[in-house]
Amino acid sequence: ENQLQQEIRINEDKKCFLLNAMTLGTHDRNSLTTELRNVENHLTQLYSTLASTGYHLPEGDASKDPLGDMQDTIWAYSHIDSGMVSADTVATPSGAYYEEEMSPAQVYTPTAETPITQNSLGNSNYDGRNSLRTQRLRNQLLPDTNQGGHDSPAHNDGEYSPTRSSTVQRLNEPSAALRHAIHDLMNYQDDNDLATRSIPEAIKLLSHEDPMTVVQIAKFVNHLSKKEASLHAIISSTQLLTSLIQATRRFSENVDLVKLTASTLHNLSLQRNGLHAIIKASSINILLEMVRYSSQSVMFYAITTLHNLLLNYEESRMDIFLARGLEVMIQLLPFNNVKFQAIVSDCLYILAHSHPECKSVIYNSEGHIILIDIINNSDYEKLLWTAIRVLKLLSTNASTKVTLVKAGAMQALARHLNSNSNRIVMHTLWTMRNLSDAATKEEYLNNALGILVHMLNSNEIATIMCIGGILSNLTCNNSQNKTYLCKIGGIQALLRVLSAKCDREDIIEPA
Repeated sequence: ENQLQQEIRINEDKKCFLLNAMTLGTHDRNSLTTELRNVENHLTQLYSTLASTGYHLPEGDASKDPLGDMQDTIWAYSHIDSGMVSADTVATPSGAYYEEEMSPAQVYTPTAETPITQNSLGNSNYDGRNSLRTQRLRNQLLPDTNQGGHDSPAHNDGEYSPTRSSTVQRLNEPSAALRHAIHDLMNYQDDNDLATRSIPEAIKLLSHEDPMTVVQIAKFVNHLSKKEASLHAIISSTQLLTSLIQATRRFSENVDLVKLTASTLHNLSLQRNGLHAIIKASSINILLEMVRYSSQSVMFYAITTLHNLLLNYEESRMDIFLARGLEVMIQLLPFNNVKFQAIVSDCLYILAHSHPECKSVIYNSEGHIILIDIINNSDYEKLLWTAIRVLKLLSTNASTKVTLVKAGAMQALARHLNSNSNRIVMHTLWTMRNLSDAATKEEYLNNALGILVHMLNSNEIATIMCIGGILSNLTCNNSQNKTYLCKIGGIQALLRVLSAKCDREDIIEPA
């Protein structure tokens, strides 16, 4: 047993030396990785042999981790630079995609008693730190040799507690974590090498006449697109994406192939470079075809990919508009899925906000009628928010205001003045404010007037300002609205606002 413990100490020291060499970059990384793997394998065997002897950690203060400092040292050296800088995902992606990574719980946090500073990681302190680590390990493995002369309570009673971690378990934790880190690093390189070697053959096979062969290659490419290293290899190969799109067009009736291609394009859209690759491979048209496909999964992949393009790659907006993407999305608005409708509505908003001419296209395609119907009948918060935002953009055009009011926009919007969502309430108020000057003769607004008067008690300046403008316009040349406003205490509410906000001209003027 003593011989095993001594051999464990020797191999742990050797491992720390190798980690230090990898950190400093003074030796060949490949040879160090190979040697470190051999040491890890040998340590695993030694731990297993030691565990078979029934050896366990002596009892002590459970609040202390006697191997904490040693773990600090090992973890300090285990942060190996892989040479890879992972790019951030684009802002607000439609579909979240994350590579698997080590959870925070697996990362050892240095204790307060043994802080690790930048200086403590320097090469000049390696020998002193290594000797301290060895002494602490010796004190735990061989308590009889403790120079402090203090006997451990556990050593005196010699009883084993099944709830206490053994020495082997404690020593093996950083070793296992290090093995995982090195394994991930090697897998990253393996994924990249595999993709680089396979892409030329994949391009060739995608032109095969057998649809099953093409499906298998598409499945392989889709698998590569789910891993970061191989994803970058796909992004850099425009020819691969072009071949995949051409194969999908040839076998467009094959649902599996279309679904795999849509999924691959979606994975690419979660990277900034991937968005550029999608545009470079002329994928807009096939995405607009996919968004009308018979499979809902294909439709969702396509619409989220288009949404990511519009949201994070401004150059794509004109391409989508010129490909008549706006008309396609208007046709998709009535689709019976609120989440799908919410994404489509946001796509309309981005296009209309970027290109004012899109407003006329939405209006001429009767998109405003579909939006008002959604606002009038839906209770899904995200869909309401996106639909009202589009309507707010349309309400800024003087030529379309009257049409929107006649289509029932004011009554539909009034339904959401009591919404629990602040963003829905604010966008509703601004839209009603924009339309109110064209709604002076509109009927069936008594309920809206009552809610607006009650909302004058708000402390929000923007809310009061919008309500003042709405009430001012709705009561202009409308005796019925004036009478009703007086009946429900509107005059008193406005006087309170004038008294409280006498220094705000933007509130006093409409009130």
